[in-house]
Amino acid sequence: MAGVSHVLSVAKEALLTHQLSLQVASNNIANVDTPGYTRQSLELQAAQATPINAGMLGGGVKGVTILRNYDQFMVQRLASQQSTLGNLQAQQESMRLVETVFNEAPGMGINDLMSQFWNSWQDMADNPELSATRQSVVQSSQSIIDQLHSMTAEMSQAKFDLGVSLDTAIKDVNSLASQIAGLNVQISTAESSKGQANDLRDKRDAVLKDLSTLLDLTYFEDKNGGYSVLMADGHALVESNESWRVDWANNQLLWISQDGKGNLTSKPVGSGAELGGKIGGWLEVRGNLIEGDPGNFLGRLDAFANSLIREINQQHTQGVGMLLFDKTLTGAEVAKNVARLTTPVDATTAATTIPAGTMTINDRSVGEIVGVSAVKGLAMGKAFNAVTAINAAETGVEARLTTLVAGSAMTAIGAAPANDNETISLDINGVTVNYTIDNDGVSPDDSTAATFAARLVSQINSAIAAHNTASTTTNFVTIEAVVGDGTNGGETNSIVLKNTNPGDESNIIISNLTSSIAGLEANTGLTVGTYTADATHNTGEITLFSSSTIYVDAGSNDFTLAQLGMGGGDQLTTFYDGGTVTNPAGIATDITFNLNGTNIPVTVLAADSATTIVTKLQAAINATGEPVAVSLVNGKIHFENSTTGDNTPIVVDSFTTVAGNGAIFGFTNFTATAGGVDGDQQANDGKFTFSYENSNEGPLLSGYDYFDELDTSGSFDLWIYNKNDGTLALPQPVTISLERAYSLDDVVGIINRTVAAATNSSNWVTASNSGNSLRLTPDASHQFAFANDTSNFLQLAGLNTFFTGHDAASIGMNNVVTGDLNLIAAGAVNSQGEVYRGDNSNVLKITAIQHDEYISYTSGSQNTLDGFYNSLVGEVANSTRTINNSYEYNVLVNNQMNEMRDSVSGVSLDEEMANLIKYQHAYTAAARLITMSDEMLQTLLDSVR
Repeated sequence: MAGVSHVLSVAKEALLTHQLSLQVASNNIANVDTPGYTRQSLELQAAQATPINAGMLGGGVKGVTILRNYDQFMVQRLASQQSTLGNLQAQQESMRLVETVFNEAPGMGINDLMSQFWNSWQDMADNPELSATRQSVVQSSQSIIDQLHSMTAEMSQAKFDLGVSLDTAIKDVNSLASQIAGLNVQISTAESSKGQANDLRDKRDAVLKDLSTLLDLTYFEDKNGGYSVLMADGHALVESNESWRVDWANNQLLWISQDGKGNLTSKPVGSGAELGGKIGGWLEVRGNLIEGDPGNFLGRLDAFANSLIREINQQHTQGVGMLLFDKTLTGAEVAKNVARLTTPVDATTAATTIPAGTMTINDRSVGEIVGVSAVKGLAMGKAFNAVTAINAAETGVEARLTTLVAGSAMTAIGAAPANDNETISLDINGVTVNYTIDNDGVSPDDSTAATFAARLVSQINSAIAAHNTASTTTNFVTIEAVVGDGTNGGETNSIVLKNTNPGDESNIIISNLTSSIAGLEANTGLTVGTYTADATHNTGEITLFSSSTIYVDAGSNDFTLAQLGMGGGDQLTTFYDGGTVTNPAGIATDITFNLNGTNIPVTVLAADSATTIVTKLQAAINATGEPVAVSLVNGKIHFENSTTGDNTPIVVDSFTTVAGNGAIFGFTNFTATAGGVDGDQQANDGKFTFSYENSNEGPLLSGYDYFDELDTSGSFDLWIYNKNDGTLALPQPVTISLERAYSLDDVVGIINRTVAAATNSSNWVTASNSGNSLRLTPDASHQFAFANDTSNFLQLAGLNTFFTGHDAASIGMNNVVTGDLNLIAAGAVNSQGEVYRGDNSNVLKITAIQHDEYISYTSGSQNTLDGFYNSLVGEVANSTRTINNSYEYNVLVNNQMNEMRDSVSGVSLDEEMANLIKYQHAYTAAARLITMSDEMLQTLLDSVR
């Protein structure tokens, strides 16, 4: 209604509206320093007009809603930038800790210490007889050891500190995610009536900003005003009123979900900078400090120490000090008990390639395993590719093949009596096999290929068994022959030769193949040659050796595991552990027993050692075809089904021998049921776990830290001298061949048999197993020295070495040389066995290591020792510089974004003060309207009176 009342109504609404504007501006001024506050403003709108004769009369003004001055795009950009900045800040702070580890301060850093180390060896080369130069070598070496120990300790502390930071950050993430879910509910409730809950939204954005500092996030708003928050990989942290938790383990961030029954499920979502935020930054740096990764900072420091130990020790073992070894010498290294897992690669899927990254072993990704079609039933090519890929992955597991060679199908002898009583002979790794043709017309004859093959195989195995049981044998030939059947690697009726020790890549050598009639030897199908374990000469099996538990993860099912013989649920192999095998009284006896119903006769001679007794047992079992393996484990008898996963019982009964002699063998009657290998506990889950407890193989040579350096085709010389005058006790060295050595006990037996053969059983030097370390003990009249080690065994065993250990944390000095400086091997035994006190020939070779550019490292690279370490220091410095530069740049970007955000959402006191004056004037004007309306109305009333 037009008139005075209309003016009064308009004035009243204007007064209230401008009063509200003043209140909003006051709130802005009050929150000028409140973090995360978004400037608010009152949206004004003209009130509805009233129709009059003259037209539409305006209805004044009204305040519609209180708005946030909010740029959603910029806020989201800021959240992303906050994540980047948090990530770089965390890396920057963490790398400061790493930089202190690799601080090359003069006189304190590895570079200076290495210079002192090489100089001390050179001083010793100049004066090898001076005690002072030898002491200087020990002191400079100890300085390096102390510094490496200090560096690993600092890295371990830094890793621990980062873990503490991660624990706190994970709790913060879970708390902040829960807060956002709670704020979603509050906002939805508050906004269901009228207007936006501006302050709650500001609070939620502030919480989200804090969360973005910890992780890289994306988020969006649903129709009810709630935020859905996702991590970088897409896993949800918040959705409406629900939030999820995260945790971390093994340097990985885990997303935790819970089903309706309360069961928790965790999924890895990342392990480094890709996660964003401080958590990603901390995990990135911490990943460079964890064990087991040859490519990170700690792994490369360990690689440096590992190569330093190896190179110095390998050369030191070739030399001799100013004194010979006249007391018991115990190896400084221990052959750890080893878990040995042998699995047959599936022949039916041999041609299937396993893509890179499909499988991890001990959390290390294994590269592509190329499929190759099976050959005569064995997946030889794929097994070779699997072993290559596993070893290249640096998983901490040593993968090996088992050598196999197969001839072509044998050709039967012509109809009887063709070639009857003619002979064929051949050597297999030095064992001579003589076979006489039986083709006299009395069935069965060698006129059938099957008979010919079976008899020749039997003769080969008998010759090998006779060689292994002979008292003059030093190295056992661990090869067996079988008849090919088209599925075992050989054609039907071919001769298949294979190593009996799983994972033994020793060569199989066929030589001197002749016959009494020229050309008859061709009927065997064999070809003279030296056969090495490769893509076409293996059993189609992979053997994994590890002194710790083997963890295999191949996805969500067992398809990949099954290809490598590891899938399908529990794999239980029957075994039996008996007592100690010993014959100290030198008893000659016969035994017989039934093994799974088959009679086994064995004759033991008075001179037979435990190893010989077990070898005879195995030969007797092999002759019957029973698939049971017998071995010595820590001196005790061990029976086990030959095929992994064979869970049929092993039954021994009817054990018979002369009364009182049964204790020699460590077993009598027994029944063993499935046990042992329990690797795939749950079928079709893609997981496989195998440990030492599953397969106690005792001290195998693979238990030494430098097993990959062992060359069992090599040997080392043991020179023996008379103790009273230092003259040679023998005119030539005792050459210890490592041919086919598989366990520490094998080496002990080889040394003792070889020394006994050279000294007419005088045992001037005796080898023994002392706590899984090799011990050499001279008798009271003799002393010894080493030379010409082409096997690297001395380095493995820690005999005549300078350093001990295998990485930066375990490196140390061999107590033998620190106990007597005269045993530092500056010289070398010459070809006549002579030792000279002033000889510096070996120490000169040690000093030359400094300039060797072809030293190999566990990371796979080659460089000098100094060059490799300097490249590591350079990478640390470059990483730090890159992070610092990126951080400084992103600080500028972040500041600029904040300014852009503040230009829209920030409170400006100048602007708000101007608004206050404007709103005050408007309020005053509205009040004046009321006064004027009152006067008009009063005039009207007065006129009526």
